[in-house]
Amino acid sequence: MSEEMADGSARTPEQRREALVEQVFGSAIGLMELLSIYVGERLGLYRALAEGGAATAPELAAATATNKRYAREWLEQQAVAGILEVEDERAGPEARRFRLPEGHDEVLLERDSLYYAAPLAQQMVSITRPLPAVLEAFKTGGGVPYPDYGDPLPPEGVLRQSYRALRRVRDGARCGGAADRGEASGRHQDDKPPLRAPALLRDEDAGHYSKGGASKACEPHPLSRRERGGTDPRGNSHTNPLHP
Repeated sequence: MSEEMADGSARTPEQRREALVEQVFGSAIGLMELLSIYVGERLGLYRALAEGGAATAPELAAATATNKRYAREWLEQQAVAGILEVEDERAGPEARRFRLPEGHDEVLLERDSLYYAAPLAQQMVSITRPLPAVLEAFKTGGGVPYPDYGDPLPPEGVLRQSYRALRRVRDGARCGGAADRGEASGRHQDDKPPLRAPALLRDEDAGHYSKGGASKACEPHPLSRRERGGTDPRGNSHTNPLHP
C-alpha cells in the first residue's frame, strides 16, 4: 500500500524505507557530533581555541594537557562536521591549523547567550548513562533515581540558563523599542550588541514572539519546582525514566 505525500503524490513502501534509513543515519551522525561537542566542552578544547586563536593539533594538545593524536583526530572531525574551520587544508597533519569561527564561540562557550547550546550535548550524555536501569523501568513501571544520571551539566543547568536569558528578552520586549524585534534592551557590560533571540524563538513577520516561542518558554514548567526541593504537581517524586 502507498500513502499520500504532502504534494499529493503517492509514497510507496520503498520510499518510506529509504526515508527512514536516511533519518536513522542522520540521527546517528548527529549523536556522534553531540558527543564530540561534549568532549570539546569538557576538556576545554573550544575555550583554548577561542582564547588562543587558531592552533595546530600539537599546540592545542599542549594548551589543554591532552594527547596530541587524540587532539588531531578531534580537530579533523570537528572540521568535517563544520564546527571548526581549517586555515590551510594543504598543510601536513601536524602543521594544519584549526580555528573556531566567529559566531560558533557564542553557541559553544557563552553561557549567558540564548544561542548557548553546548549543554544539550552534556544532557544527551547524561541520558545515556542509566540505560540499563531505564530498560528495567519499562518492564516494572518504576523510575530511575536522579543520581543515576550523573551531573554533567553546568551548575546552573541548561534550562535555568535559557530561562534567565529569555526573561531578559521578554522583559525588554515589554518596554518597546528594539526589544520588540527580539532584542533585549541595553547592552552587555563588554559592549556586545543587544541580546537577540534565535530565529526559532521569534515571529519575524509579526514583530513579536509567537505563542509557542520565547514568551511561552519563559513560563516555568510546573515540574521545575523539583529544583527547589519540592515535588511535582501530582504530589510525588519524579519517576519518568527518560527525563533526568
